[in-house]
Amino acid sequence: DKMTVYHKNQELQKIIVVGNLATYEELPEGETQKIHAKSRRMDYIATDEIFIFTREAHLWQGTDRISGERIEYDRINNGMQASNEGKENSRVNAVFTPRKAHQDKP
Repeated sequence: DKMTVYHKNQELQKIIVVGNLATYEELPEGETQKIHAKSRRMDYIATDEIFIFTREAHLWQGTDRISGERIEYDRINNGMQASNEGKENSRVNAVFTPRKAHQDKP
């Protein structure tokens, strides 16, 4: 396993982790369940607060799951994009559990 940290003027720019399985875990602000991810390579672009998980990438929070060859996770907007990176016979898989709507009644 290997981790490389890039910085400029003592400011973190990016981190690259390559290994058997690089892992990530975070409890987003205002959430009750942690976000977990694992992949063979993980890039964190600190300037944009974006994680890029590649090669056998998996990301999940509670019962919601997504997997593919590449997953981008935007920490600022709490958004995700997944792709198969052009690999033949490879698919993106996703399972999202419906949430109960909050209904305010007078």
